[in-house]
Amino acid sequence: MAVVFRPVGPLPPGAYWFRRLLVLALVVIIALVVWWVFVRDSGDADLAGADPQPSATDTPSPTPTTSPKPTKTQTTAPTAPLCDDEGDDKDLAVTVTTNEPTYAAGQEPTFTLSVENISDAKCRRDVGPRALELWVSSGGSKIWSSDDCSPGGAVDERTLLPGDSFEQTVQWSRVVSEPDCPTPQDQAPAGDYQVVARNLEIISDPAVFTLE
Repeated sequence: MAVVFRPVGPLPPGAYWFRRLLVLALVVIIALVVWWVFVRDSGDADLAGADPQPSATDTPSPTPTTSPKPTKTQTTAPTAPLCDDEGDDKDLAVTVTTNEPTYAAGQEPTFTLSVENISDAKCRRDVGPRALELWVSSGGSKIWSSDDCSPGGAVDERTLLPGDSFEQTVQWSRVVSEPDCPTPQDQAPAGDYQVVARNLEIISDPAVFTLE
């Protein structure tokens, strides 16, 4: 033991003590380094084994609920009753007008025939060529009829709502006509005339005009 504490050698004793302190300090440093590495690894292992705390982003967001869309209610507009297929005389009004009261020589009159639904129900009515007629008379004698040269024709049924009307315009060339449309046709003389319109069995009031 005396040898350990009493340095032996050619160097001064202080040199040997310095060496021993240097070695001791190195050993202490190595021990501290080993301990620090061991403690750190142990702490990391503990953290790795711990259950992670749920974060705000890990919290599942509530699933949005979809409200059922309201179901549309099917509504049907009330259907107006139909009057007779051909309409009654009380359901329809037939009228005729002229575009001028007096026509100069060579001027051709224009007639407008109208079939109006005057009832409060919709009506189905034939307004085709076979169902319509215009005729011109003077002094009680027939002068011209639209059916003389264009008899018959197709059926054209229209549904007229209350207040609706069907109109047709016809120009008269001031000729005198006969059934089957024989030619030549004479010109109607100057004088007072009246025109009447017909739709099936309904006949209008006359419209009066003058040819010069």
